[in-house]
Parts: sequence; structure tokens; C-alpha cells
Amino acid sequence: QINSLMWAVRSCRRPAPSSSLTRHTSTSAVRKEAVFYINGKKQVVSSVEADLTLLDYLRSKQYTGAKLTCGEGGCGACTVDLAQWDAELGKVVHKPVNSCLVPMYSIDGTSITTVEGVGNTDDGLHPVQEAMAKHFGSQCGFCTPGFVMSLYSTLQSDPTASQFHLMESINANLCRCTGYRPIITALKDISEKAAAGAPVGPRFPFPESLKDVKKDSFSIEGKRTEWYNPRTLDHLLEIKEKIPQAKLVAGNTEIGIEQRFAKFEYPVMVNIAEIPELKKVSFNEANFSLGPSVSLTDLMAILEAQIELMKQKHSVFGVQVLEALVWQMRWFSGPSVRNMATVGGNIVTASPISDLVPVFLCMDAKFVLKSKARGERTVSARDFFVGYRKTLLQPDEVLVDVIIDYNKPNQHVQAYQQCRRREDDIAIVTSCLGVTFKEGTTIVEKASLAFGGMGVTAITAPKTEHFLEGQEWNKETIEEALKVMAGELVLDRNTPGGMPEYRTALCLSFLYKFGLQVRQTLKGDVSKQKLSALESFTPSIPTGTPKWDHPKHGKTPVGEPVVHLSAERQVCGEAVYTDDLAKRPNELVAVMLVSDVPHAKILEIDTSAALDFPGVHGVFTAKDIKGSNAMGDIIKDELLFAEDEVTAIYQLLGVVVAEDLHTAYKARDLVKVKYEAKEAILSIDQAIEKNSFFPLWQNSIQKGDPDAAIANSEHVLEGSVYIGGQEHFYFEPNVTLVEPIDTEFRVFTSTQNLHKTQSSVAHALGIPESKVIASVRRLGGGFGGKETHNIPYSCAAAVAAQKLRRPIRVVLQRDEDMKYTGKRHPFKGVYKVGFSSDGTINGADIKLYNNGGNWYDLSGPVLDRALFHSDNAYFIPNFRTSGKICKTNTVSNTAFRGFGGPQGALVAETMIQHVANSLKIAPEVLREKHLYKYGQTTHFGMTVKTRFQELWDKCMTSMRFREKVEARDKFNAENRFKKRGIAIVPSKFGLSFTFTPLNQGSALVHIYLDGSVSISHGGIEMGQGLHTKCIQIASQALGVPIEKIYISDSATDKIANSSPSAASMSSDIYGMAVLQACNQLNERIQPYRDAYPNEPFEALMVHAWHDRVNLSAHGFWKVPVGTYDFATGTGEPFCYFTCGMAASEVVIDTLTGDHRILSTEIVFDLGESINPAIDIGQIEGAFVQGVGWHTTEEMVWGDQDHLWIKPGQSKSFGPGNYKIPCVDDIPREMNVTLASASDDSKAVHSSRGVGEPPIVLANSVIFAIQDAVKAAREDAGFSPMFELPLPHTAERIRMACADSITSLTMPPGTDPETYRAFGSW
Repeated sequence: QINSLMWAVRSCRRPAPSSSLTRHTSTSAVRKEAVFYINGKKQVVSSVEADLTLLDYLRSKQYTGAKLTCGEGGCGACTVDLAQWDAELGKVVHKPVNSCLVPMYSIDGTSITTVEGVGNTDDGLHPVQEAMAKHFGSQCGFCTPGFVMSLYSTLQSDPTASQFHLMESINANLCRCTGYRPIITALKDISEKAAAGAPVGPRFPFPESLKDVKKDSFSIEGKRTEWYNPRTLDHLLEIKEKIPQAKLVAGNTEIGIEQRFAKFEYPVMVNIAEIPELKKVSFNEANFSLGPSVSLTDLMAILEAQIELMKQKHSVFGVQVLEALVWQMRWFSGPSVRNMATVGGNIVTASPISDLVPVFLCMDAKFVLKSKARGERTVSARDFFVGYRKTLLQPDEVLVDVIIDYNKPNQHVQAYQQCRRREDDIAIVTSCLGVTFKEGTTIVEKASLAFGGMGVTAITAPKTEHFLEGQEWNKETIEEALKVMAGELVLDRNTPGGMPEYRTALCLSFLYKFGLQVRQTLKGDVSKQKLSALESFTPSIPTGTPKWDHPKHGKTPVGEPVVHLSAERQVCGEAVYTDDLAKRPNELVAVMLVSDVPHAKILEIDTSAALDFPGVHGVFTAKDIKGSNAMGDIIKDELLFAEDEVTAIYQLLGVVVAEDLHTAYKARDLVKVKYEAKEAILSIDQAIEKNSFFPLWQNSIQKGDPDAAIANSEHVLEGSVYIGGQEHFYFEPNVTLVEPIDTEFRVFTSTQNLHKTQSSVAHALGIPESKVIASVRRLGGGFGGKETHNIPYSCAAAVAAQKLRRPIRVVLQRDEDMKYTGKRHPFKGVYKVGFSSDGTINGADIKLYNNGGNWYDLSGPVLDRALFHSDNAYFIPNFRTSGKICKTNTVSNTAFRGFGGPQGALVAETMIQHVANSLKIAPEVLREKHLYKYGQTTHFGMTVKTRFQELWDKCMTSMRFREKVEARDKFNAENRFKKRGIAIVPSKFGLSFTFTPLNQGSALVHIYLDGSVSISHGGIEMGQGLHTKCIQIASQALGVPIEKIYISDSATDKIANSSPSAASMSSDIYGMAVLQACNQLNERIQPYRDAYPNEPFEALMVHAWHDRVNLSAHGFWKVPVGTYDFATGTGEPFCYFTCGMAASEVVIDTLTGDHRILSTEIVFDLGESINPAIDIGQIEGAFVQGVGWHTTEEMVWGDQDHLWIKPGQSKSFGPGNYKIPCVDDIPREMNVTLASASDDSKAVHSSRGVGEPPIVLANSVIFAIQDAVKAAREDAGFSPMFELPLPHTAERIRMACADSITSLTMPPGTDPETYRAFGSW
């Protein structure tokens, strides 16, 4: 049961076992209930369904600190500490586990600690919680409890854990907000305090009563699933004889995924994790045996101890086998999954991309199988796997032992794997390569080459093995072996998983690395240049220093690094998110009914079977909408529920309402929809070819005469760049609870756009907006994805609530959220540029195409912002930019941090890079040459008031850029297979909504008679610190301590007609509105300050109240910005620019495409920051999010390049196959410096908006990677001019590093100079 089987689980669904099994109750079972503790409280449970998870149970009991983010053990947000008594060790053992994968009854005999049991705001914070809060390690806070629990659990096992050990403990905990640097800082604080003796132990001692619980077997008989917990192998074999179809469970790291996402049902489940005979590991001189139920964590520890013992005995060859196993497990997921996953699960699930199976194949391991009727038999690993997910294991058999011969003389073994992301990922290709030499020679006696990810099972390469045997191990032999393997390991273009050439190239590259490794060991004759092939990127502690100048006006609330005011509640799991709200009386659950085709006429929607299913309360479609079915943010071209036609896969058809989630999904599967298929357009290139564009948004901007300038230039270049989309991956999925009360509807929802939610719900229900009250306390991340695409789920729930007059809750599962909602717009940029030999650009013409999807949504404004930013920060005297929105049959794309600006800027940067490479001028020289100078005007006529050269010089100096360029050149000359690259880029980002009416906002400030203050405003807190900043502003304005000011939820009955929290404008708008309200209050209370100068603030309020002074004020702010008219090219679309610089240095592995960011320096102009620590957190988070977009976050769906996927279907729908950055992906050194290089100060307290602009700076990583690829190509004799689509995945980097290996993998007739990797996931 391995998390790395996600691809297989989701790509090839297997039928669930029959549910018609007769119930069997074993006479060995002595208990009918599970006993465990949660936060010191005893739980005795027998009535909970066995197919539920620990997380399901915790949240049903209002332990809501553990969050349901992914449901597949891929993010860590649900982590808890599991403690159990180890009788053999005679002590309590703690381990962090993902509660979303832990089967409910597997926790029998354990003590569970959730984040609520670690510390709290009443009794005090644990040192882990304290450090995470103090060092700004929590922004939106949704992932924070998971980090806290991983660290807490680690400290229970090792109270003096080092910073590195703590970092290793969170390598599978993901965060979308912080960029990880502040979390790393918190780890340093934690480790130092722990080393100094700070109390890090548990609040609740392990219950003595649990020490004997696990001695007993028990079984549970549920309505859906029967559960067995045998304690002996004989009992297990007895169960399997009686119930051969029973599903064996140990770690549940695959079965849990099958149940949650594929909706598999297993009527009988047997937990084998507590059977001592299946957990033994033993060694002798010739071989060792592994019990199939031993966890990967335990196995790693055992093997590492054995390795040390063998090294002491100078047993060189056997060590390599053990190290190969440890290596594969080290990169397998994270501690919380390794703690549960088992050796046996890795084997019997027969995944073609298993991490461990290639090692077993390479070593020709023996699997011992046993049944009660036939006894034991032994099968070779090479014979065990007979097809996709098929093995020789019979239904009544159990894998009881794994035996590996390992201490063979003259044997060399090495394991390799390559993933999309180093930590916590599914391998693209795994391998274990072995060779044994004849005694005293370098003649190959036996070769064993095994690979995962190259077929329907893990495979060997017998032809290549046969070729090597009898050969001298040298350079020539390996070169010939590569040719044999290239012909042997060939994948079809439509192979599931894609990337056929790259996967073959990886196998060849691994063999090449192995060849060098063995040569170096045997002869030491590998050149120093090529030794770099043997080095891997290993974990290290990232560092970083945030820097800012202290406010010129002294220490005041504004300008101070005040800790996020929800941080302490977030680290304790006390912060309430929408789905944490307690279940309402009579509440029902709803799930969406969606299309599974991209374009079709609807012939029939038959809901009869679903309506007859017990527990179902309704299936509602377009005909059931009382108000209007029409929707849309700007243009009402959308439908809540499809009527006659579907125009995109996953388009909403209706909503199914039931008593519980399980019933709702079962009923949804019973709805039958008949379609008549129509032609589907699925990509930008298809849309261009078919002339499929939205007609109402085709703007252009022109300055000067670009055609003449280009025509009269010495040089002209044309080029294009494809920029992929990006999933928001906010940690809190879309959730809404609609509660009908009297004649109104209360909508509790996770939205960035309260007013649009309110108005859309009212529109669908056919009632006035005043009767809909929408509210949100905080979001677990948004990034633009909850500006419009959350609204249909609120409307769907409201339609059901109106029909049934009962509360309705909708919570999208992670896969649903990622499938159903829009992404960052993919773009294609096409440019033509004219320039002189000295690099001066005379004119440029840029055409932009974005993939709008099936509806307008926000694609028009996104395209407009891309046009405004297609100059980035460069002055080009003659410039034209134009754009079109492609209409495709994909889910309509939507707002995402940057809102088109980053895509436009990236086209400009690509053009600059192209020109520099063509002239063989350093790109940084050309970039500096074209930076805007103070007072110059943009192509849309706005005057630049930023001193870019000042920012550039600061960044160059802090990066030691020229010194690092020299170091890069030296490194690249000395290393053939590792190459460094470096780049520096600017950013210029316009602040304000480009739709002028949105540039307004309100705030309501109340002062109470005790001197406390409450604030309501129209903005949404989603981790960006908006509430904290508003409170700082109010504190300074009123002279009231921060701790006496409070902001509750945001709601439409407090602030009407609010603009969405977007465009990085919330602090500007609502901060200024708060300030306006406070100024009004100050005017009213100033007479009392004058009259009673020595009395405290609360006494003044009492005086004012006695005089009937209004102590409430409504503030309003209208941003001083005009409107841009595309027809005339006049007007200023932005209030001001937020600008900055970033320089990044990377190193790539040219044989695998892996890369590491060595360092990044950011200099950013935020004027007078209201809260520099929060703002730097935004910069770091945006930068890392941008790095993910450009490197690991690849969106893949069925189109002409991915014919192995059903047309339109997404294959990027969870952390298993969509990779946001983890802690190991950030720069090893990342320094951020706040600077002030601009004069205009139109925002509150002369600050500047920060949420979106820094994402542009991730471009520095793109061009640093391209710089490294360029060096690799030149080394191999290929042209330095190449096209590299985005994202720069490992596949694309490797295949762009063209060499003799990649040439062997390409289809006949392919030009390696122009080969384009199609991408996959």
C-alpha cells in the first residue's frame, strides 16, 4: 500500500470486489469494540463504519484541527501523533501519521494526540506552536496544524532533535502560502529550545490500560464493512481460507486512496499490521528476510543499523544492496506515510512504478507465500508479477516473507529514481542496477537491470543484461549497452503516463551513471569532469535573511512586524474555517453531478434510480431552479446547471442531496446521462487553427510605429513561448453551508467575493439580495481561485436548501476541486522584434493568446492585464501588443495571483533572452540596457516613477552577481553533467482593478465603552494579513492597543456591495477605509481628549456616550485611479506600480533533468511597509508559488498531445500527480530586502500592494535554468538556441540537454536540435 501508486490507482480503475459476501465471524475474535484515547480521553467504539478513516472520526467529534485537504496522504494537513506501547522495546513509540489514510479501527490500542491536545491559547502554547506563530510560519493557517503535529510527534521520539532532523520530519508537509523560509526559521528556534531543555513532551501520559489492549484480536461488523484485527498468522490464514476475497490492510496508503477517490468498496477488511510473525527482520551471512508488515520507517532504521555494523566488518558488497533499499525508501513520500506503508504493500499491489520492486527484481528476491490449505511456497520476484496489478498470489494466500541474497563477492548494486519533485513524489522511473564480476577481473559474470515505470509491471532488460555478460566493463561496453537498451526499452507515444522518450532516456542515463560509478570503484579512471554524474542533490537546511529599514517615524503600530493576529489560534487548531462549523440540525450533504464529456448535446438525464436510493433527498437540475440559471461574473454566458448542451468536461449538471457523503456518491453513480458527442477544441493551438475565439475581447495597445521600426532594424527575430496553466491548490477546498432561516438564506462559504456570492445566490433563488447573508471568517488560501469559481457551489447548495428547507453542506473533495474549477490561464505568446547589433531594441510586436475555456469568466480582464504587462520593466520605443481569448471545451480558466500580468511579462522576458542569445550578449546586459528610466512612459502612456537602476544595482550587489558569473563559468568548465546557470530579472506590476468600479471599499468601526474596538470591512482574510494590517492602522489612528481591537467575520449584512479581495488591493482599499472611519471617530472624541487629558481611553468613551456621541463610524475609500480606454489609448489603468528585482542561481543534472535553486536575492520596493514581516512572507510565498508554476506544476489533460487521456479529462487532480513545491524545492539561500525607490505614495501610509507582484520574480529561475541548459548543449555540440516550453519540468530540462543519449531515444527522423518534449505528469 504505497502512496507512489497514485498514478496507477487513478489511471486504471479496477472493479470493486463483490459486496454479496456472506458474513463470517471468526471464533478467534474476543472483542467487538475498539479501545483508544484521543487527547487523554478514552474512546470505546463499535458502531462507526470500518471503511471510514481516523480523520472522518476526528472531525465528526469536532476535533477539527486536523484538516481534510487532499485525502490521499499527500499534503500533511491531517497529521496527528499516534502513540502505542511496544512490548518488545518496553516503551511508548510515537509516530506522525496522516489521519486521512488511517483506517478507523486500526487505531485500536493507541493514544492519538491532535493539535488541540498539544497546547492552546488558554493554557499556553507548546514550544512548537509558539515558534511557528512567532516566526510567521502560519499565513492562511490551514496547513499549520499538520506542521505542528509532524514536529511535535518527532520531538516525542527525539526530544533534542536537530534543525535538520526537524526539517526532515516535515518534508511531506506542504504549504502554499509561506514559501517555507519562516518555517525553517521556526525549526531553528524549536531545536535550540529543545536542546536547552524546554519541555516538549506530551500533555497527556500514555494510558496504562492500553498496554494490554493489543494482545487481543477483535472484529467489528458494520453495515458496509466487516473488520478483523487478527493477532497471529494462524488466525489470518484461517480468515483468508474462509473469506478469500477479504482485503488485507496494513498501512492503507493505497487502499484508502482507492476508497476515497475511486469509490471502491471492500466488504471485508483484515488488518495485518499487528501480527508479530509478519513484522520480523533478520540477517545472516548470505541473505536477509523482511516481514511484509514491517513499516518502511522501521525497515530504514533496521537497515541503516545493519549497514553500520557491516561497514565495521568491512563487508563492502552486501552494504550496497541495503543502501539501495534505503535510498529508494528515503525518497518515498515522507515520515507520516513511511510510518504506515509496508514492504508487503509495495509488493502485492504490483504497481508498475513501485519504489522497492526494482530492487527485489534486481536481487532476484524470493517471496514466500502461505495458505492454510496448501502451506508455504516460494516464488522468484521475477516470476511473481504477471500483468498490470496481477501477481501469482492466490486468493487464500498471504505473503509471509521476503528473502534477499545480498552478501555476494564482486557484486555492485545501485538504485536510482527520478521524480517530478525530489521529496514526497511518485517516481517517473525507478531502477536498481546490479553487476557481478568474475573473480579478480572486470569481466561481467552476471548483469541485473530492473526498472519501474517502463511497462505494465516493473521490468528487467534481459537483452541488455545478456549483452553485458562476458564483456569487459569499460567506456566502450557501456556505450554499446546504451544502444542495446535504447532498442529494448521503447515506449509508444500514447503510453499511459506519457513522456516516452524521457522515460527511456532516464533508463539509459541511469545505466550510464552506473557505468561510471562501477568504473570509478574498480579502476578510478573516470575523468574529473564526468564525476559530477555521480553526485545527487541531497537535502540541506535552507537559509534566508529578511531585511528592511525601520520606519522613519519611530516605533508605532504601523511599520512594525506584528505577528499575524490569528497565528496563535491557527497553530493550536482553534481557528475556525467554514467546514469546521458544527453540523446543523437536519443538515444534509450535497455532491455535484458533472459532465464526463467535453462537448455534447444532452439527450437525457435519468435520475430515477438515484431518487429511489435509500437516504437520498433529491437530485436537482436546471428545471428545479426557481430563479435564473444564468450566471457569469462580467458576461452572463454561464449556466449554473447545463440545460441542452455541455461545453466542457466537468460542467455542472445538477446536485445530489443525501443524508451522508457515502450515500450521495452512491446515488450520483446511479444517475444516467445520455449524450450526442460534438467536436471538442481542447488547446490553444487547436483554437487558433479553428479560429475559435471569444468575440467581445480582442484589445490591442500600440506605441509608436513598431512595423517600421522592425522593418528598418539590422536584425529581426520571431519566436514564441508556451506558458502552462497552474492549479491554485489552496489548502481549503471549496466549501459552502447554506442554511434557510425564516425568509432569508445564510451562506457560510469559502469565497474571496462575498457580494458576488450573495448576488448570484439571490439571482438563482429569485429573491432580493437583502435576503441572502453571505459570510466568511477566514479562508484556507485563495490566490484568485475563490473569486468566481466558488460561487456555483454556493448556488447549487442554495437551490437544494430552497427546495428542501434544510441546511445543505457542500465540500468538494480535492480531486473534484481540481477537476471542476478553473486554473491560471495557459498562454501562448508570439513575438517579432527588431534590434541593432549593440542589442538596442527598436520595435516589437507581441501577440497573446490565452485559453479562456468554455465561458468568459474573467478571461477578458486577465488578457488586458497581460497586455499592460507585456513590456515587463523594459522601455521599447515602438511597441504593439494585442490579444485574443481562445474558446475551448475545457473548464473556464479564472483569476490567479498575477491575473495575466506574469504571463505578459514572461513573453517580454523570453523575447529579451532570445535577442541576447542571438547576439551572444549576456542577457543581464540587455536587460539592464532596456530598464525603464524614471519619467519614461509605458506603451499605455503611464509615467514610470520608479528608479529601476537603483533596485538593479542593489540586487546585483547583494547577489554578488558578477562574482557568481565567474564561478558559474569555472564550475561548468569542470563539470560535464552538472551545469550552473544564473539570471537576474526585474518586475513592474500595476496596482488597482482594471475595472474601475471595483476600486472602492467600506469599513465599519465601533468603539465600545470599555475602550475595545471592533472592525468590519469588506475584505477577506486568507492568510495575507489583511486583518492584522487593518488593526495596526486602527491602533495607530485611535491610539488603542492592538490587543483591544478585534475583527470577526466578513459578511454582507455588515458591509454591502464589497469588491472581491483580489488584485493586491485589499490593504489599500480597506486599510484606507478603516483609517477614514477612525479619523471620523477621532474628530468626535477629540473634545474629550482635550477635556480629560489624564483619563484612560475607556473613560473618555463613557463621557462621550453620556453626551450621546456616535461611537460608530463608516469609512469609505475610492482609489484615485482612472479608466483606460483601449479604443483611444488614453487613461491610466493603475494607481501605481509595485516593482522589484530578483537574481537566482541554479544547478541542473543534465542526465536526469533534476535541478536545485542554489540562491535567490530579491530586492523589492514596498514604500513604507505597514508590516514588513508579513509583506516579506507574501514576497517569499509568491516567489515560491511562481517557482512551482514554472518548474514542477504541470497541468495535463487529454488533448492532441496526450491521446492516452480521455479527451478533456484532467490528470492533475491531487498532490499525487500535481506537484507544488515542498521545503526541499526552495532556494538553499533566499534573502529578501525591502527597499524604497519610488516617489508616488497614493496608498495607505505610503505602503504598496504586495500579494501578486512578487510572483513575476520567479522568472529569474526560468532563465537561470535556461542558462544552465545552454551550457549543457554547448558542451555536447548542440546549438545554444532552443525553445523550452513552460513549465521547465525535469523531462523538458533533460530532453533540452541534448546529447548522445537523448539522440538514441527519439523517433526516427527527429531532429534533436528542435525536439520538443510533450510533457506529462
